[in-house]
Amino acid sequence: MSSPEEPPPSGPTQLYWSVYSGSFVVPHCERIRMILEKHGIEWEDIDLAECENKRERRADMEARSESKELPQLFLRGKFVGAGTECLEELMYLNDMGEV
Repeated sequence: MSSPEEPPPSGPTQLYWSVYSGSFVVPHCERIRMILEKHGIEWEDIDLAECENKRERRADMEARSESKELPQLFLRGKFVGAGTECLEELMYLNDMGEV
C-alpha cells in the first residue's frame, strides 16, 4: 500500500454496500469482513439502503472514489476498490502483507 518513504495511510476503514446492489455484493462483503477481522481492523459497515443520511453518505463515497459501484472499501482512509475489484484488491493486499 505504501512505500518505505511514505507514511502508512491513516483514517477510517469503511465498507460501503447495499443489500439491493446485486447477487455478488453480500458474499463479497462477507469475505472482505473476514479479512478485516483476521487483521483486527475495526471498520464502519455502511449499508446505503438502510443508513441515515443515505444521499449524503453516497455522495461522499462517490466523491472520494469517483465511482458509484458497490461494494466499496476505504482501508485506513485510502480507497481500495469498487465492485468485484474491491475484494480482489483486498485479497492482493492481504497476500502481500499490506493490509
